Order: sequence, then C-alpha cells, then structure tokens
Amino acid sequence: MKDNIISMYKIQPAKLKEARVSRGYSQAELGKLFGVTRQAINRYEDGINSPKAEILGQYIEKLNFPMVFFYSQDMESHMCDTAILFRSQATASKLSRDQVAIRANWMNRIVHYFLHYLEFPNVDIMKPSINKAYSFDEIEEISEELRGKWSLGMGPISNLTILLQNKGCLISRAGVKVKQSDSCSKWSNGKPFVFLTADKNVAVRSRFDLSHELGHLVLHNVLDDNIDKKAFRRIEREANHFAGAFLLPRETFGKQIVSTSLDYFIQLKKVWGVSIAAMIYRCKDLGILSENQTSYLWRQLAAKGIRKCEPLDDEIIPEEPTLLRDAVNLLLDSKTLTVEEMLQHIKLSTSDICELCNVSKDVFAKSPVILQPKLHLVK
Repeated sequence: MKDNIISMYKIQPAKLKEARVSRGYSQAELGKLFGVTRQAINRYEDGINSPKAEILGQYIEKLNFPMVFFYSQDMESHMCDTAILFRSQATASKLSRDQVAIRANWMNRIVHYFLHYLEFPNVDIMKPSINKAYSFDEIEEISEELRGKWSLGMGPISNLTILLQNKGCLISRAGVKVKQSDSCSKWSNGKPFVFLTADKNVAVRSRFDLSHELGHLVLHNVLDDNIDKKAFRRIEREANHFAGAFLLPRETFGKQIVSTSLDYFIQLKKVWGVSIAAMIYRCKDLGILSENQTSYLWRQLAAKGIRKCEPLDDEIIPEEPTLLRDAVNLLLDSKTLTVEEMLQHIKLSTSDICELCNVSKDVFAKSPVILQPKLHLVK
C-alpha cells in the first residue's frame, strides 16, 4: 500500500519537461532562471534525479503551474487520428512548435474532460481517408461542395469561427509569443481541433489561418509529424488554395473584380473579410489579373507602406472562439462542477485555462464563500 502511495505522488519527469517547453525555455535558460546547471535540468527531465523541494517550488512559482500538475500522469488515452500540422513547420524552431503543440494538447484534454458532462455539436466536417495530391480544379470543387453541404451559398461568410464551431470544430486561441509560429490543426478521437496563436490577431489574417486549417482537416490525412519538406510544401500550397477558394469562391468573387484600384480592393475587404494580399493572390490563381496588374497592386501596397499592416486591419473586429467559454460557464453556473473540481482535474493554472477556453479570470473567482459560524443563545 505504501509503495502505491509513493508511486502515485511521484514527480513525473515528463511533466517537468512539459512545463519548461510550454513556457519557451531551453534547458540552459531554465537552469539559469533556477540557479542550477543545464545538466541538472536534464537529469530532472530524464528521471535520474528528482528536484528538491526548493527547486520544485521554482517550477510552481516561476513557471506558474499548480503542484498537482507535476505529480499527475495523463490517464486519459486519447487516440490522435492525425499529426499536428503547423503552417510554420519549415521555419519555426522545434522548441517553438513544441510550445504550441503542448497547448494544443492541453486544449484536447480539456475538451475530452468536458465531454463527460456536455454534448458538443456533431461533427459535420469531411475527414480525408487517404493522402493524395490535389489538382487546382479538385480543390475548387471540394470547397464548393463543402459550401453546398453547409448551405452557405457563394457569398461572404460573416463569421467563420462560429460556423466551424457549429460544424463540430473545436477552436482555441492563446497568446503564445513564439517566432515564426501560428496556427495548427489535427483530428483527435474523431473530432477536428484548430489552435490559433493570439499574437497574430488581425481579424482577416486569423480568418485565413482558420480557413487554411479547415483545408488541412478536409484534405490531408497526415499521420507522421516527420513529413518531408517536399510533401510539406505541397500540402501547404493545397491548404492555402483551399482557404482562398472557400473564402473567395470563383463563381462570385471573380465577377466582382472590375478594377485594379487599391481603394476598390479596400472596399472588397470590407465585404469579404479577407486581406488585400490574399485577394491579390486569389486573382492571380484564377487568372483574373495579369502579372503586370498584380505587380501594380503590390507596388501600390509597398508605396503606401501598408503591405504588412493593411487598411482596416485595426477596425475589423477579430472573431472569438466561444464554445469552450460557453462550456466552462454552463458547467459552473449549473453547479455540475465547482471551480475547485475543474481546476483539480484539468491540473493547469487558471491563467492557462482562461486563455485556452477564452474566459475571464473572474470566472474562476467564483469559489464558494465560507461564512463564519453563527452562535445562538440557549433558551
């Protein structure tokens, strides 16, 4: 019995590494922060040595994790149907990708915990069964079929985030400050997940990222993270093509290109909720504009200094994922779970849960007030 108790509450080396990587530290950087060597951090993570109480205290305080996080094993067995696909796979460091992947997996665990108590919208997104290379016309047809399946017509999509949530997609966003990293997606236990980073929170770019990830979800059945560069470039091109086709259908958007004026494209941006840059690329793909015309538009953007920060970028309100926020509020408001029960099971800091579920920190301040006992005179 004693041995069982000891093993149950033993610090898990994998959790020490998960905590470090999630905060974006190398072993050397964390050693410097804690006042120990890189080799000491490596021995902790390899399970050779266990950190003393004062070092564990630094993991808890400086990395902002509850103590239970380090003693917990991920008991849930989640089958990952596909690999996590990153848009930045070719340029981001492994540490950066791992930092995002950990948060995506935290989101996955939160969702599967909530599934014990809630029914999420049914999945109505086509999942690919094989890997293949798609032609231009095949991607156009797939995007049009999906729009038809969802009865969207061929006009602008008012809120892509709400649409995908209604179709069973689990979407989360967090303020991960990493270089060259953005969105990622995967299928897990038959559910589609998309994770967006909040440091790229320009509304039109975020919508394109989301549509790009939808492209991966419906086109690519990638099982291995170690995809070769040639295959990666291909699936990225296909997902970009899908994103443009889904957001800007050739049947309707193509007919609206009647001018190469930058002011005209700004008006189109208001209507379609897509960046000017993405519209220029779409026009080029569809053969609507010549090389000279697209070059002219790029020169206009560069001359005005607005190629990276376009007009309306600070005016169009970014879409917010709401499904996990609604789940948290419903579970707490209905008293299905208490704040303490939720935190104890999820085993993350309140700030991490608030970011992943898009809820205010005030939600987790709803701990029941314990009143002083009242005394009564004996009559």
